[in-house]
Amino acid sequence: MTELITLVCFVLLISPVVAYYTMRQKHRLAEERVLERRLGNSPASPRAEAAWTPPKDEMTLVLARLSTVPWVGGFLSETMRQATVPLMLAIPALLVACTLVSAHWLNVPGALLCGVAAATAPVLYARRRRTQRLKLLGEQLPYLIDLLRSALESGHTMLRALQMAGQNLPEPVSGELRLIVEQVQLGMTLPLALEAMYERAPVEELGFLVAAVRVQTDVGNSLAEIFQHVAEGMRNRQRAEHQLRALTAQSRASAVIVSLLPFIVLAAFSLINPDYSRPLFHNEYGQKMLETAIVLDIIAFFVMRRIARVHY
Repeated sequence: MTELITLVCFVLLISPVVAYYTMRQKHRLAEERVLERRLGNSPASPRAEAAWTPPKDEMTLVLARLSTVPWVGGFLSETMRQATVPLMLAIPALLVACTLVSAHWLNVPGALLCGVAAATAPVLYARRRRTQRLKLLGEQLPYLIDLLRSALESGHTMLRALQMAGQNLPEPVSGELRLIVEQVQLGMTLPLALEAMYERAPVEELGFLVAAVRVQTDVGNSLAEIFQHVAEGMRNRQRAEHQLRALTAQSRASAVIVSLLPFIVLAAFSLINPDYSRPLFHNEYGQKMLETAIVLDIIAFFVMRRIARVHY
């Protein structure tokens, strides 16, 4: 019975992975054809131009529909937008492996719960790495704007200022700037290249930079003066964010401590008096109580983190 349920879950998880991989391959091949046409390596006939449709629109439509799913839709959509193929393949593999291994000691619901917990580990790791990257990029943006403002006041063009910033600033902002310069050199306008960067890295401070360049393109005001006000606004916003994190540090720490305390107490009782905690592991009702307690503890952790989160 456990093997059948595991096989069904594996099929349900591997099907979106295969479809996602096929869509990504189609998107990559289409981008290569567009790049070849721009560089003049292949003739672009009117018939070929009319027949080509960007697969990115199809992918965007699928992710937009997925984001409408209640509760977990936004999380799944953002994860699939940033996930790689090995990560997507690791999820069903970990689910099957951990479920089959846990089935030797636990019942079917407990084994599936362990498999789901193991399968979410790569997703949570990738989300944490992406969050850290976006946070670092947001902290680098004020220095980027200061450098761009200085370069513009010295008489350089905006493209040359971006090249200089890409050569002197560290990762991850330098890699994004080099990609912007490459896109502009291939024919994309600067506002569109910056908007594409904002789609790849949805940092709210980066939206200020995109809006400033868009305003300068439409109105024609001094871009150096606009950058000065944008940099001041970014620094004020980051200062307020650090103050909010300091004020909510106690609540976030309490969520972690309260969530880990039941497991610590259970481990302590298991070491001091094993007979006291043995019914939780070897009795049918004790196992159900333990599973219910774990689920409620996880829900309580996310609820407390949600309460401590401040939107501004």
